[in-house]
Order: sequence, then C-alpha cells, then structure tokens
Amino acid sequence: YMGYDDVAQIINKITERDSDINYFGVGVSWGANLLMNYLGKYNINTPLKGAMTIACPFDLQECCENMMHSIYEQRILQGTKNTFLAHKDEISIWKNEYKIDFKRVMASRTMWEFDELFTRKLYEYPSAEHYYRVVSCNKRLQYVKTPTLMLNSTDDPISVKSAIPYESIQSNPNLILAVTRKGSHISWFTGFRNPKRWYLQLMLEYFEAMRAEITQDKKKE
Repeated sequence: YMGYDDVAQIINKITERDSDINYFGVGVSWGANLLMNYLGKYNINTPLKGAMTIACPFDLQECCENMMHSIYEQRILQGTKNTFLAHKDEISIWKNEYKIDFKRVMASRTMWEFDELFTRKLYEYPSAEHYYRVVSCNKRLQYVKTPTLMLNSTDDPISVKSAIPYESIQSNPNLILAVTRKGSHISWFTGFRNPKRWYLQLMLEYFEAMRAEITQDKKKE
C-alpha cells in the first residue's frame, strides 16, 4: 500500500524513454489505492496524462472491517501469507529489528491481524489502524491534478460502497466517479455464452478520448 515513491521511480524510468508518448496509469483494487496515493502526492509532477482506477478501496480501515472473516478476506489473506513465505529469507534480515514473529504472522486469522503483526511494524506505525488511516488514498484525492476516471460498484464485497468518499471526489474537477449497482469486485461482465469484462473497453475509450483531446490542444498551440 505504501510504495508511491517506488511507483514514481518506475513511471519516471518508463516515461524517460520517449517523452513524446502519452502515458496513462491504471490501478486495480489495492493497486488503485496505490495509484491514487501516488497521483495525490506528486500531483503536477507526474508525467501521466490520465488515469483510471478499478474498484478502488479508498478507505482501507473501512474495507478491512467490512470484509473481516468473509470468504473474500480469507482468499486475500492466504495469498498474502504465500507472498510472505516466498520472501521469508529476505524478511528474516529484519526479524529482530522489527520484532517479527513468523509463527504468529502465519497464524493470523484476518488481514487486520496480519497487518498488526507484520505490515505496520515494517513501516513503523504504532498500530494497524493508524497504518490504514495513513495509507488510505481518500486523504489525498483533493490534491490529484491528473484527470482520473474511477469505477466502483455498490455490491463490491471488498472495496465497499461505504468507503467511497463522494464529497471529496465531487469537490475535485479532475476526478470522475462512475458507480454501478452490480459488478462485485472487478467483475462487470457482459455477454452470456462468452462473457467479457466491459470495463476494459471503457478504459480504452476513455484514454483514446483523452489522447485525442491532448492532440487537439497541441495543434492549437
């Protein structure tokens, strides 16, 4: 959740190759929160011309509380534990410094517990709750200067509707929020025999419209 500076380095490295290309950013789920944090922190200093987020959680504490003990959380938790184990050797270097108890971390029953025992220690926050407050992108939306389309669903069991900061989004003219009644978490399927996710087409059309507008503005200069 915290690597906005890492994101900045990657984006700058890519965009330095050809400054004449229009670059756009896409963030999905937790990655959407990361992208919005990046855009809020770097605002006018990002080379991205536009962005789109898919199922952004906005408020991590609210989302973690709402999905606690659900089947969705258990899938996310298991995946997180697998990643933790895959990097066990690297993490062992910090074990004593950050007082990480491997057995307790692997015995975590919720994402909140995992973040309390590991993640917040790694970033040196006093608690998981404090960590969630700091890394939630809802606090940085007001600083975003990049035109961004955000797609969420009211029936999303992970990026829950109660976490959507409608007022903050409405007060920033650079943000567009599209909320559907159905879509669950990163679903939004269309078609019966051969279902496809329609938000991919929406994303392409949005970026194409932005590219055309940028091109038109350059011609006027």
